[in-house]
Amino acid sequence: MLKQIYLLDILNQLSRSNGSLRNCIQINKVFRNLKCRPKTYQKTRWLGGILLLFSNKRAYDKGAISDEIECPVGLATIEIYIQILLPSYYVTLGWEKNGSSIASVIPSVLYMVNSWDKMEINNDKARELCYFLIHFVRVKFKFELESTIYHVN
Repeated sequence: MLKQIYLLDILNQLSRSNGSLRNCIQINKVFRNLKCRPKTYQKTRWLGGILLLFSNKRAYDKGAISDEIECPVGLATIEIYIQILLPSYYVTLGWEKNGSSIASVIPSVLYMVNSWDKMEINNDKARELCYFLIHFVRVKFKFELESTIYHVN
């Protein structure tokens, strides 16, 4: 439980910070001119967390976040969590396509699990989050993974 709470804390910190940056007219101009306006975390949106991380990484990359405009979360931390959430982001985008079928579920789930399993992450909390996601996905898709219906001979 602590693994996802740590990620939620990071997302909430970024969202609060980004919300205050968006409300300040002068600072908002800097972000708007660099085309890297930071997003806020939308809990009801499935991909809201990774989109928030992407927007903050873009702001770092374009130089909008500096000594004058601070970010509560470092670029290295943002990049680690983008790396962790990226497999599920790609799978979700694949499932959202109109041509997606039930046949793509097993390969997609295996792709996510294998991606998280093979990640080389030095951060202990991030590594624990990977293990949690692997366990969660295996439990969530237990029927599909164990069913003989989906096995190809």
